[in-house]
Amino acid sequence: MYRFLLFVFLVLIPIEANAFDKNYIFKYLTSNDVLNKTYVENFLSKVKLNKEQITTLVKNSKDKAPWYEYKQIFVNENHIKVGKAFLKKHKNMFDEIERKFAVNRYIITAIIGMETFYGRYKPKFSVANSLYTLSVISPRSRYFLSELKYFLIYAKMNNINPFSVKGSYAGSIGIPQFMPYNILHYGIDFNKDKKVDLEHNIGDVLASVANFLVKHGWEKGEPVAIRIKNSCKIDEKEIDINDIRDCFVQKINIKNRKVKIVTLKTKNGYEQWACFHNCSVLMRYHASYNYVLSALLLSNMLKN
Repeated sequence: MYRFLLFVFLVLIPIEANAFDKNYIFKYLTSNDVLNKTYVENFLSKVKLNKEQITTLVKNSKDKAPWYEYKQIFVNENHIKVGKAFLKKHKNMFDEIERKFAVNRYIITAIIGMETFYGRYKPKFSVANSLYTLSVISPRSRYFLSELKYFLIYAKMNNINPFSVKGSYAGSIGIPQFMPYNILHYGIDFNKDKKVDLEHNIGDVLASVANFLVKHGWEKGEPVAIRIKNSCKIDEKEIDINDIRDCFVQKINIKNRKVKIVTLKTKNGYEQWACFHNCSVLMRYHASYNYVLSALLLSNMLKN
């Protein structure tokens, strides 16, 4: 019930004014009873802008790499080796999560392998400073300001010093790199200790990723994407699989289904993929076909 009321509060609050104005940020953060003025005043008196560093990181983001370079960052021997060890170590936990959520363990593992190398990489940015900075300098300042509010609510609910939380330069938190909104709405307390800990508790991490995918419509047994043969060239952006069945590099039994055709740049040309519904679900986690298809390839390697 609390989460529902929280959602209604924040959705109904428009972000229309100048987000560069600290007074406006204060008014936005205190625009309902979830965060009191004293708490926000104290936060704004300590938060720092980190313009130069974050601007540089945004400019050099690996998301901008072409497909043939991007996938090599994640689909490699090291990610496969460590990922298989991770799957083996947490086998019993994965058994339970697969039963409960019907999301296969390999795609969950691939996601956290890409996000933080299975929890081995520890982001070192102040989430408070990152979200505040992006609320000021980003073209998506409205989005980051709303995430800043969700973050402060998350910190206050869990009695956490907001300046103690480390994450990415974009403000994502923990092993699966959830934004604050996602923690509040999709985070799972898997071990029933009355908190969602995505920094240290692997059960909470795996269950939360599975829950995120399920809540966005993950379909058990549905493919994510299938590669199109190089001999085929499909000009349509969306097409029925019955019309291109002979173009798939592997046989499938699915019929009468529309798929999106995604074209990606390779070193010597282009390759195409037919993306199914689960591909769209993964795009809700990270809106990049490079990311989604790398996760698919990595999950296949972990499985095989």
